[in-house]
Amino acid sequence: MKEKRAWWIFAGCCMIGLLYVGMICNTAGLYFNDMARELKLPMTQVTLTMSFLNAGGLIGTIFAGILLMKLDVRLLSGLAVLASGGSMILASFSANIIAFYGMWLIIGICTPLLVTILIPTILGNWFSRKLGLVLGVVYGLSGIGGAAFNVVMGQVLAAFGWRMALCIEGGLALAGMLPFALFAFRLRPSVMSQRAVPHQEDGWTEKEARQSKSFYLYLMAALALTIVSSLLQQVSSHISNLGYDITVSALVMSVVMLGCAVGNVSIGSLLDRCPTGAVIGSYSCLGMLGWFGIAFAKEKLLLFLCGILAGFGQAIFQTGLPFCYRKTYGNREFSKICADFSLPGSILAIFSASLGGIIYDHTGSYRFTMLLLGVMFLIAAPCIVKAIQYTGKEG
Repeated sequence: MKEKRAWWIFAGCCMIGLLYVGMICNTAGLYFNDMARELKLPMTQVTLTMSFLNAGGLIGTIFAGILLMKLDVRLLSGLAVLASGGSMILASFSANIIAFYGMWLIIGICTPLLVTILIPTILGNWFSRKLGLVLGVVYGLSGIGGAAFNVVMGQVLAAFGWRMALCIEGGLALAGMLPFALFAFRLRPSVMSQRAVPHQEDGWTEKEARQSKSFYLYLMAALALTIVSSLLQQVSSHISNLGYDITVSALVMSVVMLGCAVGNVSIGSLLDRCPTGAVIGSYSCLGMLGWFGIAFAKEKLLLFLCGILAGFGQAIFQTGLPFCYRKTYGNREFSKICADFSLPGSILAIFSASLGGIIYDHTGSYRFTMLLLGVMFLIAAPCIVKAIQYTGKEG
């Protein structure tokens, strides 16, 4: 019975990766031009929605770790799905930009409750032996969803308008995720009742984790890779700035997402079988080479190849770090510890999202932004490897 439940929980997490991350979060940019045109607003006001998304993520991260320990995960995730999907449907009927700010604020608040805190916590409780693989598949689906839904929803938007496309996304989110949230999810195998019981599992307390050297090394790595994640969307602008049309720019971005999808699945499988430090070091080298290559490459084929490598590197942030957190600190207060890593990253994401534009305004090129992303892997990899080495001494 527990094994069957575990696979239903895994399916629910896959649906969140595919629809919430792949569809809702990764297709946000599709709506900007049409919204600005219909609402007669400058692009600055429309793209400000992403600041509300990041601000919501910060708010959600503050409370997510505690709420997961105090409330039934079905209630918490069900309300998050209803709030995010319902806000999209309601916003599609609005003629005021304030409604869209509110929508993205709500989606941002729900993101830790459904993705960044929930997924590594719940999968870690149910899949201790295959944690790397299941994390990799879930986050890999987010990359596949991003590549696929950008095309599908772009066609829907072109045929029926952005309001209908937004309404369809909200409806798909509710239909695809709500049944799993309400009927499948349980926080851990021991929780088969309405409320969670106090944690009795092995592992570190939040206080113990904060007092360790490994905690601050992981935090430094997480902040470096947050910058990479925040500036990932600048790839399309960089390719366009090289003189290629929007089709090539979008294709390179899709290649990065596909590389991320394959990278998540492969790194997850390798983390379950091979020494963690060696896997992290190898994928960091791939990510570094990918971003340095994108910075200097001019031929399309080389840009595609470097995009794949850059996507592989991104798998460290999505799958590698949560895996390392779990293996280091265990089950005891993992949701709180995970939130401690996510909170500074959420703050940094609010400010770093505009860093690429600032660099471009001063240099006239996105090349230095791509180089910066490569340098972030040079910072993150030694921090993660050193944190793993400290774990044995501190544990």
